[in-house]
Amino acid sequence: MPQVVSANRLADGIVVFRNAAGQWVERLNDAATLADKAAVDAALAGAQQDVAKNLVVEVAAFEVKRSEEHTSELQSHHDL
Repeated sequence: MPQVVSANRLADGIVVFRNAAGQWVERLNDAATLADKAAVDAALAGAQQDVAKNLVVEVAAFEVKRSEEHTSELQSHHDL
């Protein structure tokens, strides 16, 4: 099942999602959909670098279902 990496932006606490360019975006639909464990692990490693820079906290990956119109969260990252 595809996954997305999320975190909370340290500046304001807003949930953000990692896109394909490694940037943090506020819309789930703009997040990178990661198809396999290697992609998830790489995205999490990049996200941890942003934790070290005090940009985000509470990094997590969670499963999503993507359709042509939108991306839906299958399990809350807070439940992981």
